[in-house]
Amino acid sequence: ACDTTPGETDRAFQASGEVIAMSGGAGGAGNACFTCHGLKGEGDGVSSPRLAGLDQGYLQKQMEDYASGLRPDDVMTRVARGLDSDARRIVAAWYAGLPAQSAGASAAPSPSIWLTGDTARGITACAACHGTQGQGAGAGQPIVTGQPAAYTLEQIDRWKSGRRRNDPRGVM
Repeated sequence: ACDTTPGETDRAFQASGEVIAMSGGAGGAGNACFTCHGLKGEGDGVSSPRLAGLDQGYLQKQMEDYASGLRPDDVMTRVARGLDSDARRIVAAWYAGLPAQSAGASAAPSPSIWLTGDTARGITACAACHGTQGQGAGAGQPIVTGQPAAYTLEQIDRWKSGRRRNDPRGVM
């Protein structure tokens, strides 16, 4: 009973990214990813982001940052700390491999700050990292199209207030 070495049951709950997402892995059922992010990684359409189809490296970095406290969040820090680094890598790969649901074309044109930034305020164009249509501009650059508006606004607020500070290039 005192042995903390992962046993057969622990290994079974980390057998695949899907098992981790549906069971919470070693963190237990209370940490199951699907409860907020949906059965297919589609998010809840309100405050939980879509994970399906996001870049694996980006997803894994976010999980590591939650676990280390670099990206503090009451729920996600607990979830990430309940998994070891292998489980975080495995679940990130699973979500990255899921098909992203099409968000459809936006009827509104992109605001100028999205496309050109604001040099007077030192703001880099959003499109430089997120792409002109929010599709991401290469590996590790997060796709923002299709994310819930409330989630996106909350993240912008966290960047502005300094509660989120895990941007490797310091652009946000």
